[in-house]
Amino acid sequence: MPSKKDIKSSKLNHKSERKTKSLTAISKLGGIKTSEDFKEVFCALIEDLLIGTVTPQIGNAMCNAGGRVIRVSELALKYGKRDNSGPVLRLSR
Repeated sequence: MPSKKDIKSSKLNHKSERKTKSLTAISKLGGIKTSEDFKEVFCALIEDLLIGTVTPQIGNAMCNAGGRVIRVSELALKYGKRDNSGPVLRLSR
């Protein structure tokens, strides 16, 4: 008879093997680099939340992180200074 620890680890492995649309989108895009990538990943996240393949806690964490990424982009556009090296805006010296 399997122990409680074995049962718990098999449940965790089963859950982690499940591919979600948002993870698939991130893998396909190679990360989130543009606003289009951001939109595609977050649309997939909404689908995952509606279907139930992602817990509300994970969805909340991703939305909080996404909001901070947007905030950094806003600050860079508002207060950033252009470098001679390219289009990246610096927020500090």
